[in-house]
Amino acid sequence: MRRFIRKPTEHGWAATIGLMLATAILAGAQPVTTDADIIRMVKAKTPDAEIIALIQSTQPSYKFTDMAALEKAGVSDEVFKAMAARAKGIPPSNAAVPVAIKPSGEESSKEAKASESPVPSHETALPKITEGKFMSDDEFQRAIRGEGKDRRVFLIGVTSSSGNVKTSGITLASPEAYLSDRAAEARNQFIEYSPTDEDRRQALTIVAEAPSGGTLKDGCLTVTRVLLLSDLSGTVRAESYISSPIPQTWRNGFGNSMQCSSLISRFSLDEVQAVRAAAPNGEFFVAVFSGSFNIKTYKIKKKHQSHLF
Repeated sequence: MRRFIRKPTEHGWAATIGLMLATAILAGAQPVTTDADIIRMVKAKTPDAEIIALIQSTQPSYKFTDMAALEKAGVSDEVFKAMAARAKGIPPSNAAVPVAIKPSGEESSKEAKASESPVPSHETALPKITEGKFMSDDEFQRAIRGEGKDRRVFLIGVTSSSGNVKTSGITLASPEAYLSDRAAEARNQFIEYSPTDEDRRQALTIVAEAPSGGTLKDGCLTVTRVLLLSDLSGTVRAESYISSPIPQTWRNGFGNSMQCSSLISRFSLDEVQAVRAAAPNGEFFVAVFSGSFNIKTYKIKKKHQSHLF
């Protein structure tokens, strides 16, 4: 017997979602959603709220193997964050997510493998710079008003071992984006924003989130160090002049929990420019560590830099 399956339309996808859930529940199984399901819903113009509701109420089976396809389909930042949180086994309300997420789709499996090799201690380490340039009053006022708030980039790293998916990511924010966030945070709390000298410093801010998986064995790692590299050999490298942990709690669907920390690090733009100048083609790297373990090394391409500098 030949079956004809009608493709869900924009108005009919909600009913299809309900049917998926009802069928799985009646069968005694937990419904599962995949990358392909998300792409189909986005292409059918399903509202983000409905997609996120499905993500939060089903078992994730996201491979993240084709980031370009997800990005091309138009998956929104909010949907992507919900997918990443579920893949990690973290309830959405407890997921530690950087200020803004913009999937880049640049970390292909081939690049990811090439960039995960440990970074050796090598040639030239730039001295830590505790003094640097500061924003002018005009630049400061424009940043406070929100100009430049989108000058940031998010890169995601995905690894898979024995069928377990681990996700991590870094957010790079320009001085304007960092200051805009600080001002917005104060406004949201209905308090007066009193910027410090550090807030006005011309610095690149990097928030690094460590990998986490869905099982207690995978758990999560604490990020302890972030540095800039001119190349994978570390010919020229720069350490952050200041960093601070961001405590978070990892949880999975079985009630297990674990404490770990992301890390926010700041680099003087003078240091950043020195590393860029020594990098082949001007494309440098960000290496993220947990103790002596190199969690991930991200390549910051020119297309990324165009959003920052």
